[in-house]
Amino acid sequence: MGGIKQLAGIFAILATPYFLLAADFTDIFTGLSHNLPPHPRLFLCESGEDFIKKNISKNPSAANYHSQIILAAKNMLSKPPCERKLEGRRLLHVSNEVLKRVFYLSYAFRTTGDKRFAERAKSEMIAAAKFPDWNPSHFLDVGEMALALSIGYDWLFDQLDEDSKKLISTALLEKAMREADKNTAPLAAGNNWSSVCNAGIICAAIATFESHCEYAISTIERSIKLNRRAMEQYAPDGNYIEGASYWNYGTSFQLVIIKALESFAGEDFGYWDYPGFIASAKYMRSIAGPTGYYFNYSDSGTGRSAFSFAHILISNKSGDAESFTPLKRNEKISERLAPMTMIFASDNNLYGATPPKWKNFFGRGKSPVALLRTDWEGDSAIFLGMKGGSASIPHAHMDAGTFVLDIGKTRWICEIPPRPYNDIESRNIKLWDMGQKSQRWKLLRYGNTSHSVLIADGKDFPVGASATLKETFETPGKVGAIFDTTPLYRDIFKYASREGAIVDSSYLRITDTVRTSDRPVNIRWNFCTQAEPQIIDDGKSIMLKKDGKSLIIKMDSIYPAKAKIYAPKLVIENDIPIEGYYFAGFDLSVPPNAEAVLNVTFKPAIGK
Repeated sequence: MGGIKQLAGIFAILATPYFLLAADFTDIFTGLSHNLPPHPRLFLCESGEDFIKKNISKNPSAANYHSQIILAAKNMLSKPPCERKLEGRRLLHVSNEVLKRVFYLSYAFRTTGDKRFAERAKSEMIAAAKFPDWNPSHFLDVGEMALALSIGYDWLFDQLDEDSKKLISTALLEKAMREADKNTAPLAAGNNWSSVCNAGIICAAIATFESHCEYAISTIERSIKLNRRAMEQYAPDGNYIEGASYWNYGTSFQLVIIKALESFAGEDFGYWDYPGFIASAKYMRSIAGPTGYYFNYSDSGTGRSAFSFAHILISNKSGDAESFTPLKRNEKISERLAPMTMIFASDNNLYGATPPKWKNFFGRGKSPVALLRTDWEGDSAIFLGMKGGSASIPHAHMDAGTFVLDIGKTRWICEIPPRPYNDIESRNIKLWDMGQKSQRWKLLRYGNTSHSVLIADGKDFPVGASATLKETFETPGKVGAIFDTTPLYRDIFKYASREGAIVDSSYLRITDTVRTSDRPVNIRWNFCTQAEPQIIDDGKSIMLKKDGKSLIIKMDSIYPAKAKIYAPKLVIENDIPIEGYYFAGFDLSVPPNAEAVLNVTFKPAIGK
């Protein structure tokens, strides 16, 4: 097979400091081509159900998880197959649903033997295979649809008639693998796209391997090569560049790639050794406060942290049982890749994670973060999430320097959740233009005025500028980090930094240090909250009230500062107003050639 010879050079291509590839890569695939594993060969190989059934019988958490998947699969039996209906420019919602249905139904068949599940999965796959295309212009749609049909084709191989096999395998070839040949950019993206798209393409190649061995090998080879950039985004410490929501999405599909290769070839090809990848479990455990809500910077949603198969798999690999967010006993399972938990973690006590002994997480890289806390839970537990980074990063906002604050079950300082992309795009807004003067930065949710940052002379941050993590400290009296924010204020300040610290385990202090050049600078020290602000103390302080509690915010500076409540103004006529959020802070002016140290404290008010 001439295609197999192409693999001889793959080690030289991929053996970089970031990708530790097994030296016997070529031998593995040569051997597989001569002794191809039978179906099923993805994730849950022949007799793998025995492992799951054994764990269901003795592990109540796994039994509960399994029963929810089976119940969901039963509810799918009466639903008609999905139709090809775009939302804006996306088919992704359809691909999501097809993947969930096929995976749940196939899992239900393999663990119960009930052929109704296999027949219903078959009808779903046939309907999707007959779509004219899987919307390759938005290749995420292709990636998820390809994964759906790959799993169903592989797991239900013996249940499919020859015509159905031909229809589904041809669809995987023509609507996924051949489309990837035409446009490799999504596969090479340094973000979640690479993980999702390559997962679908690799699994399609594995599922249909015998139909086109040489082509399947070259397809897998290319995807492993192009997927490097996605893996590099976890370095060096595990904080994912696109935030918590996209960690859940991208990392789930990255694990699909790893587990597909392990189940098919018995080799992880160095994926687990990428810097920061395993450490990202600790990042995800750290990024939610005692409220349970994520630090939702960039395009991350505000959802509460929840159990995910990705989190527990990587935590298991790290050997740190405290690193995953446990399953709540009343938690409803909805993630479309839920069977992966049963395949790879049903021997775990899914309820059993204990609060970690460590409290703080510092992450460098392109989106540096400091995630600090006094405790994991309790009414007085304080959590500070703070970030640096750049607006040029995928899904980023002009939010470098922003922060959130939890005290107990109350989130006092927050980030505004993003709107659905289709909602924004339908208003003829060029959301994905990242240029300095683009409409994106005029949207209330994306520009710096809607984040808890220092704004100088009313100017946007330079899109390419990045705030880096300069220093971290953990002492009995203070824990925190300092970010170098100088690049955000190009041509305004000679120097700027922002320190976030929890002081004496009792309050938060944000300190901005700035040095002006030969002209004065007007500063808006801004924060975002869902608690209606009230100016007190003769205009020197701000009080927030929420959940029957009060918080006092005060600035200490040698330059007079005036407490302000800001009214957000729509800059683009068809932008979407922000409701339920307030902006407040302090206005002041710093003279030329001066240094200003702005200490802003956030202290709970007792009895107010």
